[in-house]
Amino acid sequence: MSSLQSRLSVFVSSAIALCMTALVLAIPTPAQAMKIQDIKTKAGIRVWLVEEHAVPLVALRFSFMGGSAQEADGKEGVANFLSGMLDEGAGDMDAAKYQARMEELAMRMSFDATRDYQYGSLETLAANRIEAVAMLKLALEKPLFATDAVDRVRSQLLSNLAYSAKNPDSVVAERWAATAFKGHPYGRPSSGTVDSLKTITRDDLAAYKSSIFARDTLQVVVVGDITADQAIAMVDDVFGGLPATGKLKAIPAIEPNPVDKLTVVEMNVPQSVARFGLRAMPRKDKDFIPAFVLNHILGGGGFASRLMEEVREKRGLAYSVYS
Repeated sequence: MSSLQSRLSVFVSSAIALCMTALVLAIPTPAQAMKIQDIKTKAGIRVWLVEEHAVPLVALRFSFMGGSAQEADGKEGVANFLSGMLDEGAGDMDAAKYQARMEELAMRMSFDATRDYQYGSLETLAANRIEAVAMLKLALEKPLFATDAVDRVRSQLLSNLAYSAKNPDSVVAERWAATAFKGHPYGRPSSGTVDSLKTITRDDLAAYKSSIFARDTLQVVVVGDITADQAIAMVDDVFGGLPATGKLKAIPAIEPNPVDKLTVVEMNVPQSVARFGLRAMPRKDKDFIPAFVLNHILGGGGFASRLMEEVREKRGLAYSVYS
């Protein structure tokens, strides 16, 4: 890339940052709530749209049902692996060319996986929307999964595992899930293991992708300098060619295992971390939202929470506490 292109890319990236700041400042207050349009595309895809023409930016967020709960035995970590591969080359562009093109367009694209979902996002200047959307479409439909890129991402994931093994927060989270959900897909390590990551192949990535990238579980949100007609055309362009239905396996009903003893993991670190949990109501329960608000007050509101105020601020007993 030429120095002029590099300077232009930096300039446009800075413009995106400014637009993001302006977009946040332009968000209506509770007294002037934003208008959310619930629209359906010609391909039958439901979209939540917020038109905000104050800044020339378009943001797209989407998800498919999937995640680590859909991984095959022995292939733990494939969902996270896929997230790291989708911007490593697509169509006729290898990783270097693909990411250089992203830089030229000053677009941002990211992917992530949780236990139940595979997420993706795109942020672009409105003027570059068509070109940026074409890049996202390539990533979803024609990822290369080139051998050198697979090996490179595998090395990164293995390095992340090595770091997490020394991080008490990561260790306690994984151990708690393994204990509470023993024998259930939720109890498996979502980042995989050293052994499982070493066995994941290009074919495994392609098979997992084809099983979850489908329109039946797709959820899409679009915000920014875009009209409803433009959003409909954009969403159908990106997702309309995907299969109508995925190949998800049924996830067994979850029933947390009772824990009858304390588990202690000894680590040579200066701080101790404790985690515990109790069964709560499902999201469809009529009391879920009140309970969610209550938890935010108790320990989910960061430094504004009561636990943080009492345990850290007033007594200095812990660096962090939350619920």
